[in-house]
Amino acid sequence: MKTNQDYELAINYLADLLSAEEVVLFEKRICQELELAALVIECAQIEVGLYEWTKSQPLSEPVRLKLPSGFLGWSVNRWVGLVALVGVAIFAAIFVPVEAGTPLPRIEETFGDVRINNGKQEKTASQGLYLFPGNTLSTLGEDGYASVLFPDETRVELGNNTRLVFQKTANQAFKGRKLYVEQGSLTADISSVPMFLATPHAEVITDHSRFRCDSVEEVTRFETETGLLKVARLGERSSIDLQKGYFTQTSVNEKGNPLILKKSASPLLTPLISLVDGTGPVRCIVYAPELKLIISGGADGKVRFWDPISQLPEGEFQAHTSPVFALAYSRSQKILATSGQDRWITIWDLITKTAKFRLPRHRQESSSLSFSPDGSILATIFGTSPEGGEVKLWSTFDGSQLGTFVAHGSGVQALAFSPKSNLLVTLGKDKAARFWTIEKNESGIELRPVLRQVISCSPLVEPRCLEFSHDGKLLVLGFSDGTISFFDSVTAKLLKTFKAHSREVLRVSFDPTTKLVASTGKDCKTHIWDISLGKELATLVGHRFLTSQAVFLENFNSLATAGWDRTIKLWKIDQRQLSLVK
Repeated sequence: MKTNQDYELAINYLADLLSAEEVVLFEKRICQELELAALVIECAQIEVGLYEWTKSQPLSEPVRLKLPSGFLGWSVNRWVGLVALVGVAIFAAIFVPVEAGTPLPRIEETFGDVRINNGKQEKTASQGLYLFPGNTLSTLGEDGYASVLFPDETRVELGNNTRLVFQKTANQAFKGRKLYVEQGSLTADISSVPMFLATPHAEVITDHSRFRCDSVEEVTRFETETGLLKVARLGERSSIDLQKGYFTQTSVNEKGNPLILKKSASPLLTPLISLVDGTGPVRCIVYAPELKLIISGGADGKVRFWDPISQLPEGEFQAHTSPVFALAYSRSQKILATSGQDRWITIWDLITKTAKFRLPRHRQESSSLSFSPDGSILATIFGTSPEGGEVKLWSTFDGSQLGTFVAHGSGVQALAFSPKSNLLVTLGKDKAARFWTIEKNESGIELRPVLRQVISCSPLVEPRCLEFSHDGKLLVLGFSDGTISFFDSVTAKLLKTFKAHSREVLRVSFDPTTKLVASTGKDCKTHIWDISLGKELATLVGHRFLTSQAVFLENFNSLATAGWDRTIKLWKIDQRQLSLVK
């Protein structure tokens, strides 16, 4: 098969010769056998001229015969091509074994590196491609994502680093819907047709449900959001009914033991409204309370503004030529810093919505930016040098560089200024959080380490994100194992640790009262925690894929979340019961 255009020519031509059902069956079968598809395209290329000629003739007009140039006016090559096409269709109908009536899923959407493997070769997945029994769909890397749509609107969405096998089944009840999760995570919205799903540790049968599956090397976890799942360990007959608000998990070491139902730690809440942002993942949002605007960074390089009251867009501008990776807002200066995949960082005046200046291009994408409390200094992650991870400090008045400092022995993951002082904390790939103070002298400014204030993390986990409370007294860190930890920002003493997510924590955010904290993770959920009680109050479930960030909206008793499903979702929170206000 050389081009999609040639393929369409062949199918459109056969549509004039065969019934609609025969064309659909033929299309499925030539897609399954690459050698057969290649032969069809060769024939289609011979018949391009014939196709164009037949389409140009009105049906009401008689076809003029041109006997000197061939029988019925057609050349020998045209007759050979026609006979070959009809022969291939008959051959496919007889010899290519495809189960008649099997509904074929197709790829609805992809992000990042997504591949299809049919057992013979691997190719890049793209929107609209059908998936056949025996195909493996893989999302590779941290940015990988794919959604698969079945004819009855059943949708299966694959998270990053996930491998899903579409297996053959003789059970007509499932109508070809037998899936095997080799590894990774997925969310499934199942319609009326039952589905069978297996992992290395468990099996599930369900319909009319929405559930989440996470499978790693040693354990599988299922959680039901709506409907009912029948879950059993792999190879065992006994099963349990997994209802909404419950989860269960199993591993290879628990074989023979009964599965245990576990109630979700908090109510599952749904969003009040969804705002569509651009054409891809929304990686970052901030809230400007003085301007009463939510600001988002899109995959198309645009910065967009949203009014949380009217819930309508309030303008946009093109900030980068590639996805926006990070945003930082200065309340005192009313300026915005943006960082993109193009490695440029720009500072914008939000009153005029124009660029003040662009900083020199960095060595790597800066996924973390932070303003000093007075807004006069911007801290950025410059990149990794031979000496280690570098942090640069910039003047927000003229864009001049104030200093470069090696903060860690390896790369820098994230950084943040305290909102109440010139204390800067950096997270490094050396699994340490370091505290720094900025001191001004005659030659400029100097970044000095705060002695005895280094948070050393476990060798088994990596710190991913950090945030100061609004009063500057608390510091929260999110880790790769799904935990979040609270520290005293003065003494660096560990205060509390919560198991927040089943997968890596992406971002954390305090509410203005410093009573609540919201965390987002790769399990596609946002959790809200009561800091003083050390208790999870609610789980917000609404994004179809990764929830990249959550911010509390000051004076609105609301929360805004950004996701890789192209949306920003607003949640109206009742502070007494922490439930959604309908």
